[in-house]
Amino acid sequence: MGPRDDAQLAQARPPRGDRNLRTQAAAEALAANDLAELGRLMAEAAPELQQDFEGSCAEADAMVELARQLPD
Repeated sequence: MGPRDDAQLAQARPPRGDRNLRTQAAAEALAANDLAELGRLMAEAAPELQQDFEGSCAEADAMVELARQLPD
């Protein structure tokens, strides 16, 4: 099985419970205008998007890295 096959398997697996919980929490943070919490949740999701779903690009990766460097 090659690297592309591994990526396709990762993309095909059903969402994990923590992804669903994170999505719900992000919606709640957005509704409450809690941008700090929304940003934290998005940064937490970024590695999965990069690795499992190939859902990233250099610009998005740079934005995540810059956001991580901001003071809390």
